[in-house]
Amino acid sequence: MQLALFEDYGFRDLLPLTWLRLACELRCGRDRLVDKITRHTGQPVARLYVRPALAAAAAERWPVATDTGGDTWLLNSRAMVTGDLAPPPAGTAWMIGDDLAALHLPGAAWRG
Repeated sequence: MQLALFEDYGFRDLLPLTWLRLACELRCGRDRLVDKITRHTGQPVARLYVRPALAAAAAERWPVATDTGGDTWLLNSRAMVTGDLAPPPAGTAWMIGDDLAALHLPGAAWRG
């Protein structure tokens, strides 16, 4: 299973803090959101899907793990993960209101 973080249009709710940084780079307490995500999921970030304006900067700042194939766990980069978190069952999406929070795509379904 590989962990991929994605940014959705919810980054706009965090402006001006997200003009020049990814939502997952925002700090909450002493840690960034991405630090909380990796600690509580136990997974390194294998991929980042971000807005085009920050894609080049993100690629420089965030060396990501090697793509391992298999299933992909897509997690919203705005997620405030405060406790251990396991992926949803295969083929399942978690929604919070109208926002996608997480999605587990079986390897055969992923066209990344």
